[in-house]
Amino acid sequence: MARTKEQQRLYMREYRARKRAEREAEAAAEAPPAPPASATTDPPVTPAPRHLPAVEKMLQDSGLDRSVEDGPLVELIRDLAAELDAGAAARTRQQYLSALRDARRVLAAAPGVPGAGGKGAEEPERPAIEEPAAPAVDPEVADFASFRRAKGGVAQG
Repeated sequence: MARTKEQQRLYMREYRARKRAEREAEAAAEAPPAPPASATTDPPVTPAPRHLPAVEKMLQDSGLDRSVEDGPLVELIRDLAAELDAGAAARTRQQYLSALRDARRVLAAAPGVPGAGGKGAEEPERPAIEEPAAPAVDPEVADFASFRRAKGGVAQG
């Protein structure tokens, strides 16, 4: 007896549903039982803030937190450090590192900031290097005009 197309579709749906149920039953039998929700005794661990205290110390030691013109950079660094302490993504980490590089550039260019490596930082005195005396030049060799006359003028190409 030939089946109609509608009967064939219904049969295939039922067949797929049975096979799917069999696969799910096999997977459930093979999987280890899940622990009950009350079995976990430890609360989720949140990391201790590390970036914000380090940033605050750096800003206070360098004096950058007292600079009015660098206020936006300081606030940006603080905000990014707080986001990192809260578990931010990789993009925030890149922005944080970029802001720290900018802060180092500001500190390097700042006059008189101790420990920043700027123009005002004291550098150890270096001994003066004596320049070697220039070798004596033969006046006949150095006189290009007489050399040119002797050779007959400008060379033609």
